[in-house]
Amino acid sequence: MISRILVALLTIPGLILVMLKGDISLWFVMTGIIVISTFEFYKMLDKKGIKTYKVYGILASFFIPTFCYFKYEFFSFIKNEPYFILTFFVMLTIITHIFSGKIEETSMKLSYTFLGILYVPFLFSHVLLLKHVDYGNHWILTAFLLVWASDSAAYFIGIKFGKHKMSPKISPKKSIEGGIAGIVAPILALFLIKYVLYFKEVNIPFIHLILLGMVIGIIGQLGDLGESLLKREYNIKDSGNLLFGHGGFLDRFDSLIFITPTLYYYVKFFITK
Repeated sequence: MISRILVALLTIPGLILVMLKGDISLWFVMTGIIVISTFEFYKMLDKKGIKTYKVYGILASFFIPTFCYFKYEFFSFIKNEPYFILTFFVMLTIITHIFSGKIEETSMKLSYTFLGILYVPFLFSHVLLLKHVDYGNHWILTAFLLVWASDSAAYFIGIKFGKHKMSPKISPKKSIEGGIAGIVAPILALFLIKYVLYFKEVNIPFIHLILLGMVIGIIGQLGDLGESLLKREYNIKDSGNLLFGHGGFLDRFDSLIFITPTLYYYVKFFITK
């Protein structure tokens, strides 16, 4: 527990500073997180004996967030990032397999390669697309704050009051009581962000504070359960051990993988229309 707290105290202030600055350091840090998380995903598959074109997956985990961050600086002629680079790597993987001449396990090898690309870099790179909406840097910070609020509330309320299992087969320690707290906390956090912190001048209707907080609370926990489901299938406890006391990068950012695209499209369609 102490190591978890120390890691959080050392990393959170730096992450907040990077998100508020929104400069090249944001691309560097987030791309690094995405690349490492993708590597951990394919490493889990390796331990299960599942063969993939992981080199392409890891390359995609660099190029997709890079396109998302620099879309207006260097790639303005491409209108649909990250779809362009996603299309490129899907086609490249299939073409490579065709020329390999191997028929065995074709569907499995291609499918798991694509799953890694879609699950981690494609979804997670939306955190860098958020940079390009109004108040983008603050929305990126909001994504992290909402995750921390939801995770913390679910954890502590679950320990104190949790009596009913949410999903015993997938994540035995999660409780319904903790899950409810994980939905309420982002709503309260959004009100705090809007009326006390940094969104005072942003026109966010009252109803959207409630709806967005609720959606984030639900989606974030589903993202957590999604990664837990994979770990159950592969019979491993953590995706990695790079974060002392916190497991791997994929363990720490699994909720954000679902939350960042959800927040991006919600903000784009309903708030900054």
